[in-house]
Amino acid sequence: MSIVWGVMQGRFTDKGGFYPQQFPWDAWKQEFYTAGKYGIDCMEWMFNAERYEDNPVWTDNGRKEIADIVQDSGVGVGSICANYYMEHSLLADEAADILDRLLDAGEELGARHIVLPLFGASGIEDADTLSELSDWVGTRLLGRDIRVCLETDMPVDFQLAACDRSGGDRIGVCYDVGNAAGRGCDYADDLSKISRGGYYHEIHLKDKKLNGNSVMLGHGSVDFSKVLNIAEGRDRLMVYESFFDVCAVKDTARNIAYIRGIFDGKKDIVCGAGECGPAPP
Repeated sequence: MSIVWGVMQGRFTDKGGFYPQQFPWDAWKQEFYTAGKYGIDCMEWMFNAERYEDNPVWTDNGRKEIADIVQDSGVGVGSICANYYMEHSLLADEAADILDRLLDAGEELGARHIVLPLFGASGIEDADTLSELSDWVGTRLLGRDIRVCLETDMPVDFQLAACDRSGGDRIGVCYDVGNAAGRGCDYADDLSKISRGGYYHEIHLKDKKLNGNSVMLGHGSVDFSKVLNIAEGRDRLMVYESFFDVCAVKDTARNIAYIRGIFDGKKDIVCGAGECGPAPP
């Protein structure tokens, strides 16, 4: 059992600033090779509402292109993040068809799971609705060799109760440590609970100060040594959804070096921003 290291798409494409949810239309192929250069195992594919029918993961030809790049680069598709649902509700008539097609695509590409961000148009505020969603997702996973991870700011006990309804480990948790720290949550305790329940399948590596915005890893409130201690020895996906400034590639490389330094027990590594931009406050 070992940690699998992933990067959210867009972290290896310079954009001139922090534009975290932009799909790298012109550079998605190159990002696989850059990720391999920095020892990353897989990409988290970004499926946004914008031009979703043009997204390579949506079409037969696009998935063939992805598979060819995976084969050539040695970097896989670890997961698909369905940001689409942040703009289109999971309660909409077409939501099921979209999810089924993403599940098909994920299986075809060998992805571990689909991440469902329950924010924006698909935001959920009560435990009953979260449980009903879990039931609905569970029916779509029957007979499939792929999981779904729910990403939500709801209390962890509610998330675990929803996962329990799936009757197995088909539904898990995508836990964003930066978002949790920014809200003042005890992220280490949350992760321990989720891990004991056997349900977390992915951690988003992000850092924030309390009530603040995203910053470079090591500049916020997250103690990543705690996060890694909980995750070590388990077959879990750890995805860099980290801050970058003007030079995304250099900043992402520094974030990777920071985490790798902690993971390797080298406590003297200090993270800084890329050469092209100032350190975050």
